[in-house]
Parts: sequence; structure tokens; C-alpha cells
Amino acid sequence: MKIRAADQGDVDSLVALFGHWGHPQPREQVSAILALWSSGQHCRILVADDSGRLAGMAAVSASPRLADPSRDATLAGLVVAPDYRRQGVAARLLDAAEELARSWNCRRIELTSNRARGAAHQFYPARGYAETSASHARYVRPLTGNAPSGDGATARSGTSRAP
Repeated sequence: MKIRAADQGDVDSLVALFGHWGHPQPREQVSAILALWSSGQHCRILVADDSGRLAGMAAVSASPRLADPSRDATLAGLVVAPDYRRQGVAARLLDAAEELARSWNCRRIELTSNRARGAAHQFYPARGYAETSASHARYVRPLTGNAPSGDGATARSGTSRAP
């Protein structure tokens, strides 16, 4: 089994993997995602290729840090096809993602995982990942709809309110 960067010839297999991951996407969307991830300097979709059959994928990207000249990597997704689970494919993909992150001068790699993914919450700690949610808050804001004004006030029904 070879771990390599995904290419446009992998789109049909990636569609199936996105479905196994729980994030089904149409072929055109997967093709666009792959094009975007392939065009960046510090982002890559890796695949586990078993003689032309994709056993899994991992997506890793890196962002510059503000506090020092290194980067932090993010494992944006990792999935293994059902027929290949419990055979070391996830470990090989994770090793490749970590090695790529090191080559990008990343000081760490992080990820988020849905609590419903029980096997993942055994796999990552066994691989040396520490859960930090007890000491860090994660905030998410969709970037759709009304944007807040520059002073931090939010426009609602024609009025402004301080948070």
C-alpha cells in the first residue's frame, strides 16, 4: 500500500470515502475540493492506494503562527474504507500527515473529532494525541448572514447592540 497525494483521477473513489466519513459530497464538489487542496502550498489530501483502490484518505493543512515563525498543522479529516479498517491504514495515513507537517516546519498537529466517533477517541490518544478541550474553548461563527460592524456591535432589526 502506497501513501500519496490525491489527484483528479481519484475523485470517484474520494466520493465514496467522503460518504464513509459521514460528509457525503457530489462528484463535482469533491473535484472542486481536491483542486483547492492541491493548489495550496501547505495543504494536501493524502490517500492510501492499494493497487489502484483507495483504502483511505487524510487531509492536512498548515497555518502560520503569529507568536513565532513556525506553523501549526491541522488534520482536517481522516477516513478509512470499511473493508480496510483495523488493518493499520489510519496509522499509516496519520504518520504520513505528521511527516508532511514536519516538512512544513509545523510545531504541532491538531484535530477535532465528533464525540460519536468512539473508535477515533481510542485511536488518537493511543497515537500520542492529548485531548485539550478541558482547558480550551472552541468558538465557531458561520460567516453567512449579517456581519458584525467594526466596533463589535451587531446589527439586528436596524438597531445596534453591544455584545
